[in-house]
Amino acid sequence: IVNALVGLVARHEDLWSAFRPASEVSRLNAAARTSAPYVKVSAATDRLLADAVALSRATGGAFNPLVGPLVALWDVKGFERAVASGREPPPAPSGQRIAAALALVRSSVLRRSPDAPAWALVADEADAGGLAPSVDLGAIAKGRTADEARDLAVSMGAKGVLVSVGTSSVSAAGSRPDSTPWRIGVRDPGGPAAQWTRSFPLPCPAAAGEGVPVAPGASAGQGDADAFSAAEDDWSGGRASCAGGVRGGGVPGAGTGPLLGSLSTSGDNLGALPVIAGILRETTRETEWVRNGSQAHPLIRNHIIDPRNGRPGALVRRQVSVVAASGVLAEALSTALMVAPDDCIDEAAVAAWAHGRGIEGAWRIM
Repeated sequence: IVNALVGLVARHEDLWSAFRPASEVSRLNAAARTSAPYVKVSAATDRLLADAVALSRATGGAFNPLVGPLVALWDVKGFERAVASGREPPPAPSGQRIAAALALVRSSVLRRSPDAPAWALVADEADAGGLAPSVDLGAIAKGRTADEARDLAVSMGAKGVLVSVGTSSVSAAGSRPDSTPWRIGVRDPGGPAAQWTRSFPLPCPAAAGEGVPVAPGASAGQGDADAFSAAEDDWSGGRASCAGGVRGGGVPGAGTGPLLGSLSTSGDNLGALPVIAGILRETTRETEWVRNGSQAHPLIRNHIIDPRNGRPGALVRRQVSVVAASGVLAEALSTALMVAPDDCIDEAAVAAWAHGRGIEGAWRIM
């Protein structure tokens, strides 16, 4: 079973890893702005790209597989390295550059050929400001891989399976060898790496029954979650009430409805940067920027770029965990809910997507 799972993960990396030049995602990105931008893809990639588009629309663009140009423009990793070393990072990008990058994250940029499973990234070069469009399926690809690995193990005879891919995607089936439920611990993004603040069983019911309340696990430095300001774009996600998204707050007990076996957790994992800057102020590595300018940089607050307005979001949450019947759905929703409130989710669109995939559309925030 283990060898089969390793092979599955390797195949998925060959298809969807943005770090492998020969992957289908990398070839699609490389073909952007060429004379032949359409790239023929496998059925698996065709399906995952369609999932990304559908769930982007269902979240009003709060989840967006095209966010890459914005992430590159803000250079989050470079900013982190500069702060950690006490150096002054590059200044925040100008409004003009942000507007150019926003032109590359619109839904119209990612197109599917009507004749074959082929996709293209097509952008107006006059609006792009020298930036290149790109698609990144990393998050939902991890969710798909975790689910397929779990299902493959079950099909080969495993009675209880727990699969973790990366640091965010977990899929489970059955129970532990002693018949107790699998339990998933979630850590505080502002706390020690080995310390969890809450836990819950997986799989769990879609609707919570009686259970033991758990701490929310907010960081001491969380601060206020201000309202966001979204830019107009052509993502057609609605703002309907999330009646199908059952809000958690306790460990589910004798709940009702389908079992949800896929979990995704998204968080502001660079939330310690203000603390780092504070430490540097007390050392010989302090610089003028650390002393006087660090708090003014937008990335010092959080590293998550809101794809709707192209700027570090005013976070609704420091961390959110979503359970669903699909790892793809859980990943898309947890990503969206970091920068947008619950009512950004168009439940009818989620239900339609799930029906088309033959799965339950129920989900809940833990």
